[in-house]
Amino acid sequence: MLRKKYSFGMLLILLVSNTGWAQTTNQFINTENLPDFKTTLRTLKEKTPLPVIFPQKIPALGTLTGYYIYTEAEPGTSHYLISMDKTADCHGKHNCTMGSLSASIGGIPQIYYSTDNKELTVPVSLVGGKKGYFTPSHAMADFWAPQIEWRDGNILYQLSWNLTANVPEKEKLVAMANSVIKY
Repeated sequence: MLRKKYSFGMLLILLVSNTGWAQTTNQFINTENLPDFKTTLRTLKEKTPLPVIFPQKIPALGTLTGYYIYTEAEPGTSHYLISMDKTADCHGKHNCTMGSLSASIGGIPQIYYSTDNKELTVPVSLVGGKKGYFTPSHAMADFWAPQIEWRDGNILYQLSWNLTANVPEKEKLVAMANSVIKY
C-alpha cells in the first residue's frame, strides 16, 4: 500500500488541451510533452536522495481537460510519491487519483490474495531483466486499481493506475513500467 505520511507537498496544475495527444483511452501520451512536467520532477529530485523516475508513457484520458500533478517527499528522506490527480485538492488520495508512482528504500513487493484466498499477484518480466509483480484491479472492502511493483537495487517502486473497463491491465502497466525514465 502507499505510505501517505509526508510533510512536504507540491501541487502543479497542468492544463491539457483536448486536441492533439489526449484523444482516446486506448492510446498512450508522452509525459515529456506535458507543460512543466520535467521541471516538477526536477524540483522533487532536489528533495530526495532517491532516483526520481516516472513513466514516459501514460494512458490518454480522452475528455479530461487537465492533470493535477502532486508530489510529496520530506527533504532528504527515503521515499516519495508522484500522483496524477483528478482534482486540485486530491493530493494523491486513493479516491481521486488517476495513478501514482511511489519509491522507497527497502521493502519487498507484496503478494495480494482474493477473498477466497487465491493469489492475485503474478510475476512479470520488465526491461533490463527486472522482475515485476502485477496485481490486477480488485474489490476488497474498497476498489483497488491495478498495480505493478519492482525493485531496483534496494529501492521498491510501486506504480498504480486507474484504467477504464475492458482494458488489458497487465499489458498497460508493464508498458508503463518499461517506459520509466530517470529525471
